[in-house]
Amino acid sequence: MATETHGGERLRVRFKNEFMLLREGGQKFYDELIGEINGAQKSIQFQSFFFGKDLPWGPRVGGPVLKALEQAAKRGVVVQAVADGMVPPPFSTYVTLGAIHEIRKLEKKDVPIAFRYPIERGVRRSLRNKLVQRDHTKLFVIDAELPGKSVAYIGGRNIWRKDIRNNDFMVRIKGPIVAEVKEKFDECWNGGRVEVIDVDEDQSQMDTIGEGQSRIIRDSRDTDRIPDTTVAAIKQAKKRIWIETPYLDRLHLSQLLIERKKENPELDIRFVTSRPWKNNQFPYILTSKYYMNELAENGITVYAFNGPQFDHAKAVLIDDDLAVAGSSNFSRRKFFAGRNAEVELFSRDKKFIAQIEEWFEKEFLESKPHISLGPNITDKIYRRFRKKSILL
Repeated sequence: MATETHGGERLRVRFKNEFMLLREGGQKFYDELIGEINGAQKSIQFQSFFFGKDLPWGPRVGGPVLKALEQAAKRGVVVQAVADGMVPPPFSTYVTLGAIHEIRKLEKKDVPIAFRYPIERGVRRSLRNKLVQRDHTKLFVIDAELPGKSVAYIGGRNIWRKDIRNNDFMVRIKGPIVAEVKEKFDECWNGGRVEVIDVDEDQSQMDTIGEGQSRIIRDSRDTDRIPDTTVAAIKQAKKRIWIETPYLDRLHLSQLLIERKKENPELDIRFVTSRPWKNNQFPYILTSKYYMNELAENGITVYAFNGPQFDHAKAVLIDDDLAVAGSSNFSRRKFFAGRNAEVELFSRDKKFIAQIEEWFEKEFLESKPHISLGPNITDKIYRRFRKKSILL
């Protein structure tokens, strides 16, 4: 483990870690997660943006995970759960009816629960918190107290039936960095906020590629360490910048990519996102096409994921030596707006970089290159209202 200093605070870079990209469908991940829960001996901590309620038909995710957690608690395993305190419909499209009630069942089994940014008294205050402050983290830690047996997961999948169908992945983590993932959970559990730490223009001094060399960064609603570290890496890129995100909006990152392309026309910049009409959030049906056109018109290769699923993956690959994966969508809600709490893995591990590169190559094959044909009707509508809308 190496220790670095930024802004008077001590940060840690962990070595000798193992990472595995779990990309073979959502059901495989949920089955593995339930297996790890069933084998837990000491503790289980998990954090999910939302915990969806199963329906009588279709895939079951929330129910089996709940049952496994209840059984673990009965065995004496310490179980802690954190979920975003979501506004129910019609104010939020993120949650199905009964989701909060579903996770509340754990409390009846003496499993402690913490809700981040919960619904508050007063419509105005509640709506403000829900629209502006969300805990978007997906994080699972099992037996962090047992070296050699501990495991953690971070990525984009919630405990929700619909996430089975998404094009997405999780990262299985083993090694010393699992303790750091647990620390990020503990910060949230204890209600603590991340200290604001200055990030230098050297990608947090992770200068060399090492075996398992990685860092975990968590942002609260008041910090921007994930955007700052990502932007610093993009500014230093010399060979390529590959980014995938499901949501493309009024993003300062887009302007940065355009600037980098103008500075270095040979820089390989590729951007993968979901097809606008396939997006699960209505505002992005309007915004995505507009900004896809803007990027394409400035020489950036843009791909629209063409698979049958919604593309929910989030990843960044810088040159041949930095891979980024986690819960952040790299959208305006987190980048430069400070609205979401997130957890992200920054890794220089050669094997993990190769896995992320392989993931991107698969995405390019399963996506359709986007060619700008000029503004259409949705572009004209969006251009007219974007300056007046904080959501678009």
